[in-house]
Amino acid sequence: DGRYDIQNSIEEMDCRGIFRTDADGKYLIRTVRPLGYYIPLDGPVGQMVMAQKRHGMRPAHIHFLISAPGYRELVTALYVAGDPHLEDDVVFGASGDLVAEIKDADPASPVPGVPSVHFEFKLSRETEADRRAGRVGADPGQVVEGNGKATGSYGAPPPEVVAAEQQKKPGFLGGLFRK
Repeated sequence: DGRYDIQNSIEEMDCRGIFRTDADGKYLIRTVRPLGYYIPLDGPVGQMVMAQKRHGMRPAHIHFLISAPGYRELVTALYVAGDPHLEDDVVFGASGDLVAEIKDADPASPVPGVPSVHFEFKLSRETEADRRAGRVGADPGQVVEGNGKATGSYGAPPPEVVAAEQQKKPGFLGGLFRK
């Protein structure tokens, strides 16, 4: 439905997992093709987006938190090539070096006949400053506790729905011509 699991009322995490690489750092993840989505527009960020007359859309992407002992964890996302919002991502997160092409028939795919993406992540060595700062390191489980769901309300309908439901401010001339 284009929403994060924390934006829905279900209690369980959805479309998340912990994956491990082989000894050479190779990995295989099977997932669904991601969709773009509207960011929550029900708070101050939504008000700012609407005031700027921006669309509020994020391009299709998949989040990653990657870690290994002795390396800095990497929190990033891969964006889907061809998404119409790569150039106007509402949170300016899409970057050309993070855009991956989904190949429908890749002869190098480990699962023939299934659309695939090849992407190589590179980690930086952990520094003493990272260790002192208490960075997550090799335990992503430190980030997600319990069911991983936030307790507040998240999510909002698309901007056109929000705009239709908002009370119109009459302004100077609007006050003169009320029905």
